[in-house]
Formats: sequence, C-alpha cells, structure tokens
Amino acid sequence: IWNSLFLLDSTHLVNADGGESDDGFLRSFSVNSAGSGLAELDKLEHDTLQGFYNSAVKIDDTHFMLAYSGSGSDGFVKTFSVDGSGTIAQIDSLEHDTVNGTYNSLIQLSATHFMLAYAGDGNDGFIKVFSIDGSYNITQVTSLEHDTTAGIWNSLAMIDSTHFVLAYGGAASDGFVKTFSMDAGTYVLTEIDVLEFDLALAQTISIVVI
Repeated sequence: IWNSLFLLDSTHLVNADGGESDDGFLRSFSVNSAGSGLAELDKLEHDTLQGFYNSAVKIDDTHFMLAYSGSGSDGFVKTFSVDGSGTIAQIDSLEHDTVNGTYNSLIQLSATHFMLAYAGDGNDGFIKVFSIDGSYNITQVTSLEHDTTAGIWNSLAMIDSTHFVLAYGGAASDGFVKTFSMDAGTYVLTEIDVLEFDLALAQTISIVVI
C-alpha cells in the first residue's frame, strides 16, 4: 500500500511501498528499451515498523529521496543509493517530525534542495524545504505551517524555480489550492493566494502544471 513509483533512468524503476506487516519496503526493477521485460532486481526493507504515505523522488541516476510516515506516524526523510545492478542502500535518515508525518508530497527543487508538503501535528498543513550535501546527508532548511486546521491529501507541484502550487484537503475535507513563493537565497516560504475549489469533499488529489 501507499506506493510511490518513479523512473530512475531509461531502463530502471524504483518503488516505495508499505508491504508485509506494514513495514517500509523499496524495490528496484529493470525494463528493456521497449518498456517490456519488467524484472525485480532488489528489495530492501528500510523500516521494520511502518512505511506509509510514501513519496519518493529521483536525485540523480544513482540516488533518490523518500518521505514517509514511520513508527508512531512520525515524519521521516531518507536518502538512498542504487548501484548498476539495482542494489539499494540507505545513506541517511532524518526524523523531521516527531508527532505526525502523513499525506506526503515530495518534489525536487534543484540538485541539492527538496520540498515536502505533509500533514503534521493535528493533521495541520506543513511545507518544509530540505537540503542534501555532497554525501547525500539531509538537513532541514525551512518550515511553514500554512493551514492550522487540516492539510491532508497533499499534491505539490513546481510552477517555476521560486513559485509552487499545492492542492490539498483542508477544513471539513474541502478542496483547496494555494500558491507560494520561495526566497531564492533563504528558502523561506510565503503564501500568495488560496482558492477553495470544492466545498463538499476533496480526496486523493493530484495537481499538475500544464
């Protein structure tokens, strides 16, 4: 459950999921150039307690980042490497929220910075920016609590290098879309506008930039 699948390169994919006993698993796969011949290469149980609300993104052709909800539904961010044979190895782990870290939506801003929208304490809506160094170690840079009522079913997308759009379920599970700006030097986030696009119910949301 809670799968997050992404393309690592033209013939390799990685999937994050909550598998047996709800533990956190990562699996690498190969495909041929025509997109067929799918084969599992490696399986890594990276969390033996819980691996829910997965959101994984590629860093480069041999590394990726994962945001997920682990033990106690706490929020975790991890980095991993993948070698030429598809073998996955964990590099770094950061427990960025010790209360709650669910409904994750993670995107890459640049080669060294990443943005995460998630539901934190009280299911409130949070957005954070993380950086990685040359060894793929993770540091939290900034945090914004943009909704003090609810911030679930998050879907985050980049508009340009300093502007972002977030669709999510807010108060009473109504549907909201917000835009944000980010300072290019400090990565401090500022809310620009909000639209309540559904007054009844908005779940399993996905937004894309056209």
